[in-house]
Formats: sequence, C-alpha cells, structure tokens
Amino acid sequence: MIFQHWVPMIAIRNLSIACALLVFGAFVATSSIAQGEEVQSLIRQASKECRAAKTLRRSDLGAAKEHFQQYRQILNQARAIKPDLLDSPDTATARVLNFCFNVKRDLDRAEALPLFEQGLRECAEARIMISNAAFEDAAAKYRIYREQKEGALAISDSVLDVYENSYEVRLCDRLGQDIEQAKSEYQKRLRETASESLNLFGGIVSTLNQAERQCRGAQSLVSDVDSYGEQTVTQISNLSKESISQRQAAVQNRDQLITQGKNPNTATRQKIDSLLLAIDECQGGIAAGIKRVEATLAARSQSSGSKTTAAKSEVLNREFRQIVGAPADYPRRAIRRGIEGEVIVKFNITTTGDISDIEIVDASPEGWFERSVREAVSKYKFQPRIRNGQPVESTGVQRKIVFKLR
Repeated sequence: MIFQHWVPMIAIRNLSIACALLVFGAFVATSSIAQGEEVQSLIRQASKECRAAKTLRRSDLGAAKEHFQQYRQILNQARAIKPDLLDSPDTATARVLNFCFNVKRDLDRAEALPLFEQGLRECAEARIMISNAAFEDAAAKYRIYREQKEGALAISDSVLDVYENSYEVRLCDRLGQDIEQAKSEYQKRLRETASESLNLFGGIVSTLNQAERQCRGAQSLVSDVDSYGEQTVTQISNLSKESISQRQAAVQNRDQLITQGKNPNTATRQKIDSLLLAIDECQGGIAAGIKRVEATLAARSQSSGSKTTAAKSEVLNREFRQIVGAPADYPRRAIRRGIEGEVIVKFNITTTGDISDIEIVDASPEGWFERSVREAVSKYKFQPRIRNGQPVESTGVQRKIVFKLR
C-alpha cells in the first residue's frame, strides 16, 4: 500500500521537473534568439559607422577615424554578448568584418600618405641641392626623406601601393648613391678642368644633365600634391618640352661629331647613354603625372565646399620653391691657382617660375666666379609664389654660392 501511494507522487514530481526543464529550455532559446538579434543589430550599426569612415576618408580624415573608432566600440559590445563572434562569424558578419578591415587599411594609408609625400618633397629638394653641388645639404635632406618614409611605412605598409613601380620612389631610394656619385663626378670634372683635357662631348653631357634636371623638376611638381594649382599643368608641360628639346639638341650634336669621325671615350659614351635612359624613363611618367594633377584639381573643385578654411589657404597661398637647379662651373683658372670663394647673387622669380634681373651682390674674391654664377642662376626654375590663388613675382631673392676645391 505504501508503494502504491508513492508512485503517483514520484510521477507528479518527474512531470514537474520535466515541465521546469521545458520552461528553462524555452527561456534559454528565447534569450539566445534575443541575444542573436541584439548582436546582429550591433553589427548593422557597426557597418554604418565603417561605411561613414570610408566615405569621409579623403575629405575629412579626422572625422573618418572617429567613425571607425565608433565601429570598434560597437564591435566590442557585440563581442561582449557573443565572445566567439570573430572566431565563427556568420556570413553577413564576416562580410562586414572583411569590409571594415579594408577600410582600416585605407585610413592608415590616407594618414601615412601625406608623411610619405612630404618625404618625396624633401627628396626633390635634395635633387636640387645635388644639381647645385651642395652635397652636404642634399645628404641632410636625404636623411629626412628616409625618416619620413619609414614613419609612413610604420603607419601603413600599403602606402607604397599608391606609388607602385614609381620612377619617383625608385629615384629617391637610390638618392644616397647618387649623392656620392655626383660628388665623385664633380671632383673628376674639377680635375679634368684643371688639366685642360678638353672633351668635345663635355657640352653634350652638360646639356643632357640639364635636360634630366628639368624633367625631374616636372616630376617634383607632380609629387607636390598640396601645391597643385591652375598653373601646375602648364609648368609641368613646359618643363617637359624644354627637357625634350634639349635632349634632341644634345643627340644631334653627338651624332654630328661622330659623323665627323670624333668619338667619345668609353666613360663619356656610357655617361651619355645613362643620361638618355634616365631622361626617357622620366618622360615616360609625365603624361600620367599630368592626368593625376588634372584629376586631383577636378576632385578639389567638386568638393571645395566641404574643405576647411585652413585647407583652402594651403592652395591659395604658398611660397616659391626651386624645382630645377644648375651647378655653377668652377672656372679653370681658379682651379689652377687653387682659389676658393663665394658669391652672393640676387634675382627675381617671375610668375611663370623663370629667372630675371640677375645681379651680383658680393663676390669674394672679385673677378673670379661671377660669370659662372650668372650662367648657373639663369637656368634655375621655381614654383612661383602664390597669393590669393594667383602667381606673383618674387623680387630680391638672394642665394649664396660657394666654390670649394675639397
């Protein structure tokens, strides 16, 4: 009888447990669904922040980074609910994560690019210093270029993707070697001048050197994105045309001498071939560079309403910058007598970046270096000073040119 009494009670108890388990399971399932929906809602919010960051990355990098930070915070909220979110995401979440990963790369690259481009400008200035035979100053600029490049790569290792196979970057990367080579060639030229071993092809080499400097000046204008203006395309085109014209003249003179039975020695021939190759390689990037400038100017024009006053002022106002230099030849008679000195020269920079009104302010000693300085300065080219968006003449610009045998 006792056994019969407990059977219904056990059955009732088991039924209660089963019901409780069913209720708990339903609660867990409902809670899991609610959590899943909350996670998906957070992922959608995160996606919106990420897309906003992508949209703003070019026009307002600061705001873009703020949106991306919001994306990260929202993603962390989702991970707090679902810790294995990143380990086993569903298809939609994986798509968002992949998209935002690429956005982060874009943001890093956008942050690193101005630093890298500043390095390229330092490199361009170093090239000018080499052409002016200011080798120590060029070496200092080269060190800055390397620091800027390394800093940019530390932010984004994809920053070089923008300059993939760029002639400009390859030129800057070998700048250290070029400085040493230029110093060696300068000393060699001084020795040749001192010994009066006249080379019929020396003028041809000099012309090709200037042609290469002009083409590099055009490339320098392309790299200086912050300074793009209405006159930039014209100046690039003019420098390129002058470079091509001088190249053609040099080749004609070379061929004429060879026709007369006068051939360059091996070293001179190799130098001429090397310069011709460098000019052709440089010219090969000019057309693409002009398109880049035009596209950037068009984009700026379309988005000018969203630019800040500070950003506009960078375009409207800018100081002059030298883009093509020329070394002052060391006079032979000064080399023979071991005379060193310096010259202070004054000149004006026209609205087109050309030189006018060259005047010798001081020369020490007098009567030795003035003519050489005038000839060198006449070959200079500049980006003109910009005021209120228009190029203006710069008067009374002074430079000191030093002549040292060692």
